[in-house]
Amino acid sequence: MSCPIAINSNLIQYFTHYNLYNQIQNKNIFLTFEKNSQGEINNWRVIQLNSFERLLRKCFGWLGCYKNTHQNEVVKAVKQEFRSLLTFDTHEISVKKIINIIFQVLNLTDAGDDLSESVAEKKICKMANNAHDFKKTIAFIEKNEERFDAIKREGVSFKIRSSQENGLSLRISELGITLLIKKHMGKGGLKSVKTAYNYDSKKPLARATMKLNRPSMNQIANRIIRFFHNRIAKQELAYLKKVQNNPTCIHLHSDYRYIGKKKEEKVVMVMDLAKGDLESLAKKPLTKEQRFNIISQMLDALVSLSRQGIWHRDIKPSNFLYFKHKEQFKVVMADFGLAVQDRNITAATFPSGTPNYMPPESRFRLRIGNGKKGDVFAMGLSLEKFFPLNRPDFMDSLIRDMLHADPKQRISAEEAQRRFNEGCPDLVV
Repeated sequence: MSCPIAINSNLIQYFTHYNLYNQIQNKNIFLTFEKNSQGEINNWRVIQLNSFERLLRKCFGWLGCYKNTHQNEVVKAVKQEFRSLLTFDTHEISVKKIINIIFQVLNLTDAGDDLSESVAEKKICKMANNAHDFKKTIAFIEKNEERFDAIKREGVSFKIRSSQENGLSLRISELGITLLIKKHMGKGGLKSVKTAYNYDSKKPLARATMKLNRPSMNQIANRIIRFFHNRIAKQELAYLKKVQNNPTCIHLHSDYRYIGKKKEEKVVMVMDLAKGDLESLAKKPLTKEQRFNIISQMLDALVSLSRQGIWHRDIKPSNFLYFKHKEQFKVVMADFGLAVQDRNITAATFPSGTPNYMPPESRFRLRIGNGKKGDVFAMGLSLEKFFPLNRPDFMDSLIRDMLHADPKQRISAEEAQRRFNEGCPDLVV
């Protein structure tokens, strides 16, 4: 019923010897594939269907011989075929767009002078994590700027993988070109944090990655892990987006999901790159004025969340990030993985957070959650840790009332801010 136009077991050869992108622009032409007995793809074909065959494919293709011509099946197979070179976001389902992207990427030009021995895959990102290769990556982008602009206009988000273990990969999206640098900034909770650099805005960024599944584990355990990790990732993204108009919270640039080389599904959040967190800053020599300025910003963040009706539920020095300009520090709140809306029944019933910063009602009465007053308690402990020595009397009094064992007697976030503002002006020069 179908007439093969070309047959080849290697899809890359279609891009090298055939104009595949232009072929599939014809509504009668379809890309399809065949699998061997082990379920592996061993043959790619381009077939031509007449009007009647197209109707059969549309109505009964899922159960018949045209199953492997349907868009989402072909997309899955193409992604699998090119997984060592390109990683597309999980939402992308357009065959023509993906084929066009691959065609464009395979025709990118190396930044070097001698291109005669370059192979398509090896043209992409032969870059290690050092200054020389960073410059080479920038030169590579500049040389292919027109093609990259055409790729961005497709509106497809994907990553061009580095051929080296510690090299720089490139992420292309409607937000521009981002260099994904594999330098670890730290690890906290379920996330690992690495650096990035946006080529268009010339701005360094941080990208926090959370794995949703562990294919190496048994199926039941993997599903349980994926359920909880997916729930936390969705919750963090939801609350990060809620606080984007709040200058006291970290700025989220973008987020995306993809399947890694080891078939691990990952969620990535791209944010401003901070200098560090208050856990490390507390150990450095700071003036009294600097410490008071930072504490003022911490309390501002707590009050702003309280007014938005949000419980953070994991306040601690390591979840405050800072940026430094000369001798001034800007502090923002981060890590909203446990955040909930005010009066959330589940959160008010079941405790959650970092044990050392949880209020006594959560630690010793297991049916009381860590809510708004719990955030005040955790903030009191954070202030005590950030300003451990030579505190003025008003700070001792303030922290003591924030750490009151009885949540009904514990002061509110607004009261804590008011008392700090009243006691601070006499001490800050």
